[in-house]
Amino acid sequence: TDTVLGGLTLTGAACTGAAGNQCSVDPDYTALAGGISLPALAENEFYEIAVMADVTATSGTASNQATIAAPGGTSDPVSSNNASTDTDFVNPLADLGVVKDDGATVIGAGGTTTYTIRATNYGPSSVSGATLTDAVLGGLALTGAACTGATGNQCSLDPDYTALAGGISLPALARDAFYEITVTADVTATSGAASNQATVAVPEGTTDPVSSNDSSTDTDNVLKNVYKVYLPFAAWQKVETWTADWDV
Repeated sequence: TDTVLGGLTLTGAACTGAAGNQCSVDPDYTALAGGISLPALAENEFYEIAVMADVTATSGTASNQATIAAPGGTSDPVSSNNASTDTDFVNPLADLGVVKDDGATVIGAGGTTTYTIRATNYGPSSVSGATLTDAVLGGLALTGAACTGATGNQCSLDPDYTALAGGISLPALARDAFYEITVTADVTATSGAASNQATVAVPEGTTDPVSSNDSSTDTDNVLKNVYKVYLPFAAWQKVETWTADWDV
């Protein structure tokens, strides 16, 4: 018998390839909780299977217990080894990702630009206390931050933009939930490029299985100031006059 004590859902079972294994047909894993009948086992022979399970717990522990019982009419002189329980601590697993973009590749020196930053929890566990950091890499000065109006956005209070460089704590994010803000900045660079990087990090005790999407950098070329000169209409208007005769 194989019984889930908590935090798991069995998904499969199969005979192992161990030499001497008396398991020759993969058992039905859905029958394990009620018990399956083993083949004949001579002295020192064994029956071995692998059991697969999804971890449904998001924290705490996950436990599974296997038990064996002799058939009726047979005595088992040692009962202390008839059960084995495996208990594991469950480490929350949350794949956090962040995307940052101002929708431009060129920005004007002395102008402004607005970035949209979205941090998403791709799961599988929910996460509480993740950190979002927005660091200016050069050519910019942050001037403000606000929650966007995106449907489902978990941002309900505009963050302090001055705290973004050191990191702000995000609200609880369930699987597939997101936190989205806009960040405005003055372009202080007069040429070259201006860069800004957003980074998201899981709290202590939570593992992020994918680190490649934990940061997003937006780099734009900075265009020097361009002055426009407007001429009066009369200065560039060309007037032509002609006559035509019609015979009636």
